[in-house]
Amino acid sequence: MPETPRPFLLILGDADGLAYVLREHRMAFTPKRRIPLTRGDIVFLYTTRGIFRNPSAGRGLIIGQAEIISDIIKFESTLKIADRVYTSGCHLAITGLAPLGEGLELRQIVDELETFHPHPKRWAFRIYSSFVQLSPKDASVIQEKIQPLLQDPEYVSQAYISRAEREGRKAQGHHNTRHSY
Repeated sequence: MPETPRPFLLILGDADGLAYVLREHRMAFTPKRRIPLTRGDIVFLYTTRGIFRNPSAGRGLIIGQAEIISDIIKFESTLKIADRVYTSGCHLAITGLAPLGEGLELRQIVDELETFHPHPKRWAFRIYSSFVQLSPKDASVIQEKIQPLLQDPEYVSQAYISRAEREGRKAQGHHNTRHSY
């Protein structure tokens, strides 16, 4: 465990993955993924604007905060989420979650975050990875701005999970639709 918890953005771009994280209080990793996280690290949960399969209507939001509370372990059997296979994971304690549709819009604060300098206008390229390590200063900025929005996850996570499941059913329906001409 690191002496000082390291802060990260956890990038969630798929509704099924978000539902898994919120329902199970776990994160899962693909076999080839280098995992920079260790027990005690802090993660800010960031959902991409396309999380619910409508990027033109969505906003990229930091929606919550969690702490890694276990070591990363290899699963006894693989886990499949949204057509991806995961082989390891860890437990997390979600310490706060903004209500569905609310959160801290990352785009609005990138100029304040040294992680995205010297080119804050290119911030979106930095979040193509699953994790972005933040400086302690950036974590403080995010913490200060998101804290007023955070609520007990027990009371707000179900709204995210229900929305994710609804979007998942819609996506499956589109893949199974037969077109008659």
